[in-house]
Amino acid sequence: MRSAEWLADRFGLAGPATLEGPVDRGFQGQVWRLTCDGGTYAAKEALVPLDDDQVRAAYGLQRRAEGHGVRAPRQLLTVDGKPAVYADGETLRLYAWVSIAGPDRGIDAVALGRMLAALHRAGGSSAAEVDAWYVEPVGRDRWVELVAELRLAGAPFAAELAALVESLTESESILVPPKDVIICHRDLWADNVRADEDGRPMVIDWDNCGPASAAGELAMVLTEFGTTASRARDLYTAYADAGGPARITGLADFTMPIAVLHHLVELGARQWLAAGGRQARERAAARVREFTDDPFGLDQARRLLSSAHG
Repeated sequence: MRSAEWLADRFGLAGPATLEGPVDRGFQGQVWRLTCDGGTYAAKEALVPLDDDQVRAAYGLQRRAEGHGVRAPRQLLTVDGKPAVYADGETLRLYAWVSIAGPDRGIDAVALGRMLAALHRAGGSSAAEVDAWYVEPVGRDRWVELVAELRLAGAPFAAELAALVESLTESESILVPPKDVIICHRDLWADNVRADEDGRPMVIDWDNCGPASAAGELAMVLTEFGTTASRARDLYTAYADAGGPARITGLADFTMPIAVLHHLVELGARQWLAAGGRQARERAAARVREFTDDPFGLDQARRLLSSAHG
């Protein structure tokens, strides 16, 4: 991360500047607190390469969504009107500092449904190809090979993952090509949908936005936040009543959350295998165990489908 003064200057902020952090870290970036010009800002440093098209697409979707009533931290533009600065291989963006709660799958379900409806109305249809991450299976052969590598390396979660291989394979049998493709956020897990000071959902981390199935993203939100039958029903009903364009009609609509969860598990396991230090291995193991401790499969999808329409 560059100096506080350098960062403030790029975004046209005056006065003495201080930089603290990182104060938060996610899967794709970390956040620093910048104080200057009489205000406090969140400086996001990307930990994965982002090109200018990605950055502009994320900014564009956020602004359109805000126009439809979706709450998100205000993003600042640079002095030359760009949403990011690039330096030494880093992508740096600046946002107004907002007070948000930690990840919570119990955020108000009705507010979540309305938020997602507004986001989908803002997205707009897309003819672009949907990335395999959101559609394609890992596949039984890769699961078996991965478990064998983990066992050989002594991974502490190898046995738990091995016990799920048949269930993972069964779940992947329902994956289908995406329909009703629009521009989506594509990462609406509890890490990225937080409650603000008034308890309303605030959407952060728009970096993964792109073409995806609207029904799939609705199923993703139900998977994460439909923790009870009544919550799933309230969320789904609120989405439909607020003009959300998608409908969930069968198990195949859960293609997106199943594909994403499985790819995240595989990624976490491979990161554990490649990690060179204890801390990195612990982070990777935690990502895998988030799924193995509470696996999502066809039984859970059936319950959500029934609850949403109940």
